Parts: sequence; structure tokens; C-alpha cells
Amino acid sequence: MDRHFRGKDQHEQGTRPNSTPDTRSNETSSIISVLYVDDEPALLEPIKISLERLGNFSVDTSSNVQDALGMLRKRSYDVIVSDYQMPEMDGIAFLTQLRENGDQIPFIIFTGKGREDAVIEAYDAGADFYLAKGGNPKAMYLDLRKKIEQVYTRRKAEKALKESEERYRKVMEQSHDAIFIIRGSRFVFVNDRVTEIAGFSKHELYDMEIWDLLHPDDRERIAGIARNRAQGGAAPHTYVARAINRDGDVRYLEFAATSLTFNGEDATLCSVRDITDRKRSDEALQTAYAELERKVAERTRELSLLTGNLQNEIAERKRVMDALTASEEKYRSLVEQIRDIVFHINPAGIITYVSPHVLVNLGFSTEQPPKIDIFDRVSPPSKERIEKILSPAQAPHEQVSGFELEFPVYSKDKTTIFEINATPSYAKDGSYSGYYGIARDITERKNLQNTVAASLKEKEILLKEIHHRVKNNMQVISSLLSLQVKQMKDVTSREALRESQNRVMSIALVHEKLYQSKSFAEIDYYDYLTKIAENLLQSYGIPKGKIRIEIRAEKIVLPISKAIPVSLIINELISNSIKYAFPNDRRGTVLVELRKAGDRYTLVVRDDGIGIPEGIDLDHLETLGLQLVNSLVGQILGTIILNRTKGTEFKIDFTIEPVERDRYE
Repeated sequence: MDRHFRGKDQHEQGTRPNSTPDTRSNETSSIISVLYVDDEPALLEPIKISLERLGNFSVDTSSNVQDALGMLRKRSYDVIVSDYQMPEMDGIAFLTQLRENGDQIPFIIFTGKGREDAVIEAYDAGADFYLAKGGNPKAMYLDLRKKIEQVYTRRKAEKALKESEERYRKVMEQSHDAIFIIRGSRFVFVNDRVTEIAGFSKHELYDMEIWDLLHPDDRERIAGIARNRAQGGAAPHTYVARAINRDGDVRYLEFAATSLTFNGEDATLCSVRDITDRKRSDEALQTAYAELERKVAERTRELSLLTGNLQNEIAERKRVMDALTASEEKYRSLVEQIRDIVFHINPAGIITYVSPHVLVNLGFSTEQPPKIDIFDRVSPPSKERIEKILSPAQAPHEQVSGFELEFPVYSKDKTTIFEINATPSYAKDGSYSGYYGIARDITERKNLQNTVAASLKEKEILLKEIHHRVKNNMQVISSLLSLQVKQMKDVTSREALRESQNRVMSIALVHEKLYQSKSFAEIDYYDYLTKIAENLLQSYGIPKGKIRIEIRAEKIVLPISKAIPVSLIINELISNSIKYAFPNDRRGTVLVELRKAGDRYTLVVRDDGIGIPEGIDLDHLETLGLQLVNSLVGQILGTIILNRTKGTEFKIDFTIEPVERDRYE
């Protein structure tokens, strides 16, 4: 019998439809409510009395199933005890109806039928126990009481276990952290947060391993941690690793792992927190901090001389004040010998002291030193900055270093620029009283900086004008050659002059691009190639659509030392393709490609025409155009390769040396 009812432990307790709220005894109550159904009236009351006397039972009785169903609709019970054979509906049918309605209440068949087939039928229908009537009544009642207590206790434990598991599952499902369980390396449980981070559904994750998500560079380290944990060795409780989600994004995750038993097998429980934003913020903060450190170091170097002078002056003044506190006159004499202006300004912006020997420079009389309101003398932007520095609410007040201030001097009708370094001052009672400082006249230095900037601008304009004039002169030469071509009758001579004209125009285009460029040392080569291709097609009178020139040179910039020879090379190779590659009405394409890899450039000029004759050797050339190409390739320290497959291709590799690049930066 025990073997049968253990097999029924897998049934989960449901809620009976159409029933009132569950009033069954909870964990703190000792009363077990029992509904006893039997069509033998002689047994109902004795069993009720016996159970209630033997244990903490509350027993209701019914002589038929229909009445029992009515009682179940009004209240609920902890256990049902039912006879097997009854008119209208027997105990098995009663049990079957309850189970079909989802009611998993503990059910004991209590009958005089002891046939083996009846026992099997009862257990198949979902009965918890099958108990035979008869024999010693006292022993029978005691056995019935034990079976009721046993099934009640077992169901209460199952319910508590299920509720506990449900609570933990809800906690795991509703956690803001990603929580999963792996057995070996495969997922056996994941919450919704895991799917959000990974981008995969739960079903997909259950077919995956943890290694499918971890970054390849982190897998070996995490595998080592897992091996140590499995072998009982030292393993960190938390660690950080990278994962790659469905979209290929790298996420930084903080893992906390522990071993557990899941469904009777060893497994690992992992709690994961996505710290990508924090990690990237930390990296950005570290980068910003490093950049700030660099800028601070640069600024510190720039101000080291000025700060050193200021510190020396303040230290000297303090030493003199300590030694000569009884002689204010001597102190004033010392201050007046300082070339810079020593001053004190209070929180209201009133200059309460200024070196007497500089009052004349500021347009004031030395006989009655005035109290100068700084806010009456400075521009609104400077006024806002000074107000912020002087404000008592700005505590703690910091030292002021390198503060530049334009200060008009009315008597000389000019504005003087001062660089101010100051430190906060405090009264004897410790209250803030303004700033002591030194102001240095840097007007001359500022004027010199402006003069240098203006001179540089003039030189840029002059260089731009030179490129413009060179371009114009080249165009004049090209026009003269064009006129000469029209007057010559000899075809060979005319062709030679046209080629010279194209060479001149290719150089003129370089200077035109330099004139139009923001930098006078380099040009955007894509625009240049487009322009030279249009000029050559027009120069040779090629009908529209007969020859297409394709340019591939985006974001390529060349210094002038390479631009002119490379331009002449391209001019010669495109001209060669236009003249010889497409005889008669043959159509085709000329590809001009210029690409860069580091400091190395590759120029490719390829056509799909009839191909260059086999007799032409780059080492023994007779034509002027290709001789010029070979010479120019040597000039730029490049290499040239001729390929006759499917037309003609010239491939030229050359390098821009660092010295050559730095010359134009």
C-alpha cells in the first residue's frame, strides 16, 4: 500500500471550483476537519464519535455523494473518507469527479470491499489510501485515525514545500539581477532578466551553454574558476566577465556564484548584475581623469615660472613682515620696489590698497589714494567672474592664478591687460576679508601675440595668391599651346603639343586645388581626379558614353611634393588608355584607383581595352609618355608593375616619408 500512495505524491493540490474560501486547518491549528461519506447509517455516528474522541478531529457525515458535494460547496475539509460502494454514485466516481474538477483534497477509500481490482482502481483514480472495514472496531478506528493524520500531515508538508518553492521562484523571477542555474555548463533555469541581457528567449537559452555567451577572451579564466569551485579549491565569490548578446554587443557582467543541489543533482547558482554602464562610466572617468592630469601638467609647466615668481614674492613678503612687524614703513618701502602691482580688494569689489608707485599709471593722484570700485572699471563678463571669486558665499575661497583682466586707464586713454595672481585674506577674527594679490602688466606680450597672428594671416594670404597666380600662368600656357595646336598642320606635332597642353593643365589643376584648399600643402585627390578625367575626355574629343572613367579615391590627401608627379603620371596613363585602348567604335571603362594603407599609397590605372602590345617593355621604352611615367615613378621613389590580363593595368606603389609628411603639418 505504501508503494502506491508514494506514487501519488506527484499530484499538486488545486482549488475546488464553486467552493467557499479555504477554512482548512492551518499550520498553527491542531483540529483536522474530516468529511465522512457512507451509505450505512449505523457506521456514520460511531466513526464520527470515535475519531473525535481519539484525536483532534472535527467530523461531518453524509450518507450519499450528492449531499457530500453540497457540503463541499459550502465549506472545505482537510480530508475526505468515503465508502467504496454506494447507490447512485460510488466512492470511485466521487473521487474521479473531484479530481476532474481539479480538487486534490486527500481522499481515503474506507470500505468492506477488499478485492485487488478495487484497490488498484482506487489508486488509479487518485486515492491516497485504501482502508478495509471489519475486524476489531477499536483497531479499525485507530488505523483510520493514523491514516487520516498521515495523509493530512503529508499534504500539509507538500503544500508548505510548494509554497516555499513558489516564493523562491517569484523572488528569482522578479529579481532586478539576472539569476540562472547551470548544470555542468548548460542552462537549466533562467529568469526574465537573463533573457533581457542575453537577447535570447528562455527556450533558446536552455539549448545553449554558458560558453556560448561569454566573451572568447574570458572563457579560459572563467573555466578555471569553475574547475576550482568543483574541486573544492579557492574560487572568488564574485568576479567580472564579458558576455556577447544576440546583437553582438559586449556587456560587462558581475557574477556571484555558489554551488547547490537542483532536482537532486549538483549545479551552480549564479546571480549576475549588468555593470556595463558603470564600467564604461569608470573607463570614461579614467580617460577624463588622465586627460585632466595631462592638461593640468601642461598648465602647470606653462605657469611654473609665473607661479614660482609669485611664491617667491609671497614668501619674501611674509619673511619681511615677520621680521619687521614694528616698521610698517619699511614694509611699504619694500612693496613699492616691486615692479608688479600689489593690491587688496574686499568682498564688495573695492580696492582698499594698491602700490602707491603705480597709482600714476592708473591715472590717480598719490596724495589721496582713492578707493577704486573694480566693478565700475571692467566689462560685464569680467564683472561676473570677479563677483563669483569675491562672493562670501563662494567658500572655501581658492587661490587665483593666471586671471587676465582688461583695466582701462583713463588718463592715458588706453586699456592695460593684467595677469592677476591672488590669495584670500582673513581678518584677525578669522572672517573672510577679500584677496591680496599681484597684478602684472602683460599688455606688451598680448600685443606681440596679436602681431604674430596677423603676420601669419598675411603670409597665408600671400601663399594663396602665389598658388592662384601659378594656376593662372599655367592656364595661359595651356591656352597658348591650344592656339598653336590649331595652327599646326602636322598631325604628329599637333598630338605632341596636345599632350604637353594636358600635362600643363594637370599641374595647373594641382595649384587650383591648393588655392581652394584650407591647407596650402596638400589637396583632396578625389576632386582632382574627377576634374582631370573630365578635361582629358574633352581634350581628346571623346563622344559622351564611349569611354567611362571611374574614380576610386575617397578621403585621399597628398602633399604637394607627391601631388604634381602623381598627377603627371595619371595624366599620361589615362591619355594612353584614351588614345590606344579603344580603337574605332569600341567602348570601355578606365578605372583610376588611389588607396592608402598607413604611409603607403597604391595607384592603379586599368582599362578593359585591346591591351598594350607585348613588345612594349617598361625597361626599354621609346614613347615619351611612358618614359615620363617611368621617370616620375623613380622621382617619387615608387615601383611600377604592368599587367596585360583583360586589358592593361599599371600598378604603382609609393610611400610618403615622415620627414616629407611633417614638412606640411
